[in-house]
Amino acid sequence: MRRLPAVDRLVKDIGRDDKRVRIVGIVVDKGDEYIVVDDGTGKIELVVEGNVNVNIGDVVKVIVKCLSNENKYLCEAVQPANGLDIKLYREARKMLMEVVERVQGGDK
Repeated sequence: MRRLPAVDRLVKDIGRDDKRVRIVGIVVDKGDEYIVVDDGTGKIELVVEGNVNVNIGDVVKVIVKCLSNENKYLCEAVQPANGLDIKLYREARKMLMEVVERVQGGDK
């Protein structure tokens, strides 16, 4: 069975219609069955299965399965991204989104 693609999202923009999303952020909390990731727009608690090899303070890219009817978010994959300059990433993403909005909105 083929999976739906993960859509790039900010935590604040995750909606009820989202099925799979991709988030880049910093691990701010961790337990046996969860991690909390902060992307600068909000925090999201992700249910994890098994041992996830991340530490608080790590920069990560996560693929998340959204179970909106249960208000749960399952972590499908975690990729360490500690070499990523998170501040520069956020600035570049913001600039990209501004361009996308102009193009889609027909701003002249």
